[in-house]
Amino acid sequence: MRIKEYGKIVLYSIIFTYKIHIKWLPKINAVLENMIMPVIRGIFFILVADFINDKEIIFYITGTLCFTAVDASIGGVSTLISSEKRFGTLYTVMGSVYHSVFLFWGRIIYWCMIGYVRFLFSYFILFFIFLPDQICMLDFFWYSFIYFIISISLSGIGYFIGILGMMKRNIMGLSNLISTLLLMFSGVYFSVEILPSAFRWCSYFSPLFYGIRLSRNIMIDHSYSNVFSDIVKMLLLGIGYMAIGILYFGKIEKWILMDGRIDNF
Repeated sequence: MRIKEYGKIVLYSIIFTYKIHIKWLPKINAVLENMIMPVIRGIFFILVADFINDKEIIFYITGTLCFTAVDASIGGVSTLISSEKRFGTLYTVMGSVYHSVFLFWGRIIYWCMIGYVRFLFSYFILFFIFLPDQICMLDFFWYSFIYFIISISLSGIGYFIGILGMMKRNIMGLSNLISTLLLMFSGVYFSVEILPSAFRWCSYFSPLFYGIRLSRNIMIDHSYSNVFSDIVKMLLLGIGYMAIGILYFGKIEKWILMDGRIDNF
């Protein structure tokens, strides 16, 4: 019975998130944001990377498809969670009989679904433009599976940033900074080996790094030896970031209760 209740909470959260994200906006906004812009951005970075480097273009397409998860799983998740305080609804989260994780989990799932829509359009259009002869349903299923693991893992970072945003007025700058760091240290368009040795260790804290490595091992090198270990590393990192966010949210609750104020920063 308890599981059914939690399921309803997650489902209602998904529906609510859909209504505040897409339903009340003009449909053209949803099309531009979730279909056209990810494709245009992907084409631009692939052409730039291909012009500068000499790797096969599949290398850049793979990185682009994996990086598609960043905007949704980090930007989308963090913005909605941090908005709880800005829009005056944090008191309902604190007063709920359900743990905040279950209240926010629906939003994470929703943004993973939105990210997958962006991935779908990016996958088929990018392959159609650059490598039409390599469109394969088996590869598509592999990409989809890896993408979902990446999305869930990166959502842990988005959750943590969103919790931090409850104590800040605007977290777009922080979210953009994290996205840029992921772009630099995850090997999206270049191998991390070209980074200075003093900074390469940063890659090991990025779930995206393991996701891209896994994707290229399977799709390009046809190597399946490290599939399990890379998936485990991605998920553990995502869980770790989320756990830090949960602990920090507990501190925020204590600060609010001790201070007696919930409507100011």
